[in-house]
Amino acid sequence: MNDHIVSTPADFFGLVGQTREIETMSEPSPTIARMMDEVGSSLPESHLNYARADEELFAAYHEWRGAILDTGVIPRHYKLLMVVALMTAQKSSDPLRVYASIARSQGATAQELKEALRVGVLFSGGAGIDAASHVADLISED
Repeated sequence: MNDHIVSTPADFFGLVGQTREIETMSEPSPTIARMMDEVGSSLPESHLNYARADEELFAAYHEWRGAILDTGVIPRHYKLLMVVALMTAQKSSDPLRVYASIARSQGATAQELKEALRVGVLFSGGAGIDAASHVADLISED
């Protein structure tokens, strides 16, 4: 890696200035297929539309994201639970739904998800309970 500061995922992967033609086939591209596999039915249509419009960005983002979530001593699903707590505290219902679904699909138990939501509600001063209510279906027991 170069000796300069990395400020964006595109910088990190040396993709600045490169272009890639968006695939028009009926089969999703590998990047879009990976997004759909990871997020499932909670993937917002707006994210798919943006990914189709700028697939290069999403490919770089997923590589960068993987470098953060899949390395180090904290397991991936625990890192995703941190995001759940953060989204709850920020009262961000739509992103909370996405990340809670991903966390569950990648090994987080219902009890772990409940605890992450509780941390978020606590650090929101209680106001995060509204956001947490949007994922109640994901905290039923395993």
